[in-house]
Amino acid sequence: MQGACSDLSSIYSPSPNPLSPPNSNSNFTSNVNSSSTIPCNTSLEHCHHANIGTLSILYFNARSLIPKFDELCLLVETQQPDIVCLVETWLDHNISDSEIHLPGFHLYRLDRNRHGGGILMYAQHNLIVNVLPSQLENNVPHNLEFLPISVRHKNFKVGIALFYKPPSAPSLIFDTLFEVMNSLNIAQFCNFIFLGDFNINYNDPSHHLYSKLCNISHFLNLTQVVTGSTHTSPHGNPSLIDLAFMSSPCQLLDCCVIPPIANSDHNGLKIRVNWKPSAQLP
Repeated sequence: MQGACSDLSSIYSPSPNPLSPPNSNSNFTSNVNSSSTIPCNTSLEHCHHANIGTLSILYFNARSLIPKFDELCLLVETQQPDIVCLVETWLDHNISDSEIHLPGFHLYRLDRNRHGGGILMYAQHNLIVNVLPSQLENNVPHNLEFLPISVRHKNFKVGIALFYKPPSAPSLIFDTLFEVMNSLNIAQFCNFIFLGDFNINYNDPSHHLYSKLCNISHFLNLTQVVTGSTHTSPHGNPSLIDLAFMSSPCQLLDCCVIPPIANSDHNGLKIRVNWKPSAQLP
C-alpha cells in the first residue's frame, strides 16, 4: 500500500463472509449495456478533489459485486469519481441493471457468470460515452473480457479500455488483445487509458507473458503508471498485477493505490488525469 491514500479504509468496513474462488473454466458470454512507470502522488487531498478540468477514475477488482454494492455506493458518494471500473463482478443475466444502479451514472457491463469474471464500468451522466466499435460481437471473441469506451467532455475525448485476464487464460489472449487494441485507433484520443487485472506481476520480468504485454504497450506507445503492490498472494508475496497504461502519461495528476473494497484480495486504484493535452494546458 502506498501513502496517504490508504486513509480511505476508514470509509468502509470488510464484509463478514469470505468468497469462494472463481471458476476459470466457465463459459463467457458478453452483453454490453447502454516499460516505464511514473511515481505516485500520494497526497490524499490532492487525490480526492477533482474539478472541471480533470477526469477521475476509481478501479477495483470486486470479486463479486453484489455483496459489496452498498460499500461501493458509499465510496462513490464520498470520492465522487467520474468513472468507476470493476473487474471480477461475478454477474449474469439474472442480475438486472436496476439492482446495481448507481444514482447519476450510466452502466456498461460484460457479464460472465456468478462464479467468476465479468467487467463493468459506470460513467457519470454528464459525460458523453460510447462503447467503441471493436467491442461488437462480430469483432471480439466471447472469451475476451475487454470493454473499451470513449468519454467526451466539451471538446476533449478520452478512451478507456477495461480488461480482465483470468489466471488460466492461454498466452494467445494477448495476440487477440493486440489485434483488438490496434483496431481502436487510439491516436484519435487526447489520452487513452488501458487498465485492469492482467494477472501478470509487472515487477517480475521473468513471467512468461511479461514480454508479450510489454510488446503491446511498446507498439501502441502506452506507459504503465501504477507503482507499488496491488495484490498479495496467500503466501504473503506482494505483486503488481492491476495495471494502468496511458498514451499521454504527461496528463496524469495522481495514480494512487488505495485499500480494497471489502474483503477483496486486490487493492484499488484512484486515477486522476487532465482532460486537456499538455500542449493546451495554461
